[in-house]
Amino acid sequence: MPPRPFRKSRLVLVTLLVEFVMVFGLYRFSTDYMENLVESDIQRQLLALARYASGSINLLDVAAIRTEKDEHFESVRRELDKIEQSFGLRQGLAYLVEKDSTGHPVFGVMTTAQTFRGERYPEEIVGQIHQAFAGKETTSDLYTDRNGEFISALVPLTMNDRVVAVLELDFEGATYRAALADRLLPLQIGLLVLLALPFTAVFVILIKLFDSKEQELRTREEIHAEQLRSLGEKEKMEREALETQRDAERRQADALEEQKRQFFAMIVHDMRTPLTVIQLAFESLRMRFPDGTSTSQMDKALRQLTLLKRLVEDIAFIHQLEFSAYPLKRQNVALAGLLREVVDNLQEAAAAKKQTVRLTVRPLEVSGDRSLLVRLTTNVLNNALQHSPEHTDVHVVCTALGDQAIINVENVAAVTLSERLLQSIFEPFVRGLADTSAVSPSSHLGLGLSISKAIVTAHGGTVRAHSEKGRFILSISIPLSTRKEGDQAA
Repeated sequence: MPPRPFRKSRLVLVTLLVEFVMVFGLYRFSTDYMENLVESDIQRQLLALARYASGSINLLDVAAIRTEKDEHFESVRRELDKIEQSFGLRQGLAYLVEKDSTGHPVFGVMTTAQTFRGERYPEEIVGQIHQAFAGKETTSDLYTDRNGEFISALVPLTMNDRVVAVLELDFEGATYRAALADRLLPLQIGLLVLLALPFTAVFVILIKLFDSKEQELRTREEIHAEQLRSLGEKEKMEREALETQRDAERRQADALEEQKRQFFAMIVHDMRTPLTVIQLAFESLRMRFPDGTSTSQMDKALRQLTLLKRLVEDIAFIHQLEFSAYPLKRQNVALAGLLREVVDNLQEAAAAKKQTVRLTVRPLEVSGDRSLLVRLTTNVLNNALQHSPEHTDVHVVCTALGDQAIINVENVAAVTLSERLLQSIFEPFVRGLADTSAVSPSSHLGLGLSISKAIVTAHGGTVRAHSEKGRFILSISIPLSTRKEGDQAA
């Protein structure tokens, strides 16, 4: 079953995150929109208060003001104090604005402890003041001056269709903000509840769907697991049956191998004894016949008997090596010296066919039974000399390849051996096609290369043959020892 793409905790986290982002975005958008509506409403109320307050101002008294101490100034100030008290304004936040000789707005009359007139109006809301002098009612945004933060409503005061002053009614910023917050809080709470309910419902539905899907997946997994268990038990039973069959076949093969070993041991033993008796009998008879012809016949019979006895011994030797019954006397063997010794021993046989043995060696050592290695190299060189025409050479090369010592024996071949014959050349009693008139009669039995292969295999190596363009190459690979020949000499 493929793994589930989401776990429940991850789904809850992702869903909550997405819903939070969406709720927060909708909340901010809705809050900004409601805040603008509430702010516009408060500003309209502020303008309504300013218009109502403007009806309490006697414009004739305003126009007649000449000094802060005359009765007209006091009359206007009293009216402004009433406006402050009526609307709960802080003292100094309701005042009249006039224009100076240059047309710029200046403070006209203020309800502060230090009243004055003729000072330039702060630049923060000059634009709104000029609009008010143009006959337009305005409500400014929040602004800040040296007295603090305020929001103002400005109402033009006209006399004889001419704006003679502007009534400015200011609220402190903190008061304005508090009023705005008081109006918004219920709306914000209701908005949060309104947004939270559908998203909560969506969240619950998603969790339910996920639980249902998870239950379905769990059911499928249980069915799949049960199927896997059934298949596993079936495979286990089949594996156990196969293993039982293999054990039976292995025991049968071991039994057959043991029978084979015992059979060959019995055959060799049973043949060796009568052959020895016959050989002794022939030798005794030979001594009783002084006639030369009879002695010659006896010699031929003895040679054939000796050859037959050697055949039995070679077969026994091969099977001892194959069944690991031959005790290897391992030691570090210097291949250079061993090959020179073997070549020297075969010089007489090579000279009989006017052949030359060339030797190219490196100082290499292998771990093995020296007597068996001598027999191995003697066999392969004998084979090369036997199967080479006269006046040819046999080239022996000993080199290293990785952790292996490689011995290549190359000779001229009268014919190119087929691939089928090359594959079977190491089998017992298989012989190549060449002259077999020289060297040793025992090597004519077809066991030389079989014995060579058995010796190489017992040493953990390999042997193979190659034939092409009138050349025959026998390649032997034996693991190198961990010590070089120079170390041994030292």
